Amino acid sequence: MDWARSKTILIMTLVVFNIVLLVNICLYRSEQNISRETIKNAEDILNRRGVTLKCDIPLFDGKVPALVLESNGIGDLKLLDRLALQFNASKDKIKEGVKVQSGSKTLFYDGKNTITYADASPSGDIDIYSKSEVEKYIRKYFSNLGFNMGSYILDEFAVTEDNNIKVTFIEKYKGYPIFSNYLKVVVSAEGIREFEYRHNKMKEQKGNSNNIMPAYQVLLKNFTNNKDAVITGIDIGYKSSDSENEMKETTEWPKWRVRVEGQPEPLYFNAIDGKKE
Repeated sequence: MDWARSKTILIMTLVVFNIVLLVNICLYRSEQNISRETIKNAEDILNRRGVTLKCDIPLFDGKVPALVLESNGIGDLKLLDRLALQFNASKDKIKEGVKVQSGSKTLFYDGKNTITYADASPSGDIDIYSKSEVEKYIRKYFSNLGFNMGSYILDEFAVTEDNNIKVTFIEKYKGYPIFSNYLKVVVSAEGIREFEYRHNKMKEQKGNSNNIMPAYQVLLKNFTNNKDAVITGIDIGYKSSDSENEMKETTEWPKWRVRVEGQPEPLYFNAIDGKKE
């Protein structure tokens, strides 16, 4: 290899290295705009208000894009098509919102963005005491139905009152969780007893970005009279605000999701102005 070619390769390697280094520095700084002292002061104020934090307050700050979420269809209907075959039912009939039944199983599609399924007598075999085995079983089950589990992350793993396991997966899009795009599955040792799948089509609004209100400011703004509240989780993502009876397209800004101990559902706050949803 001649010297000129070696020199060119060396220069290109250094250029690529510097680009990667610059990106990492920018990402690091984007999460360090909020000082640790600011977070500590916010934690002290919340503590004096009777609010207990069992999680870290995110340092995330900066501009975020808006997403357009559509509620007029779940997109890829491959999952529904495969389930229709199991029920030996007409796909058109299911898509019209007719509940179908086959033995111990029932299936319903609301015609918009939600599929629900139940099986009173599943015939599988799951070690429900192993979190990894439960997740593996669910991912394989839905992958076999043509469902793309690759874009879904495990969000919640809980024991129900009847000692079954409820597992929630949410979709991730360009690094952000989409809280309203979920797959909720209830399993017993015998297999999958029920699931609910909800999905909104989504697309990013190019050129439409805004600065978010940091998590600590949202907490200080909203947790002013919440004595004995215990916050167990805080993260940011997107959530559809469409009503169940409407079919429309909505522009959504990110929302801070706050989990509070003892509350069955998380609290959501607009990440731009901090208002509770």
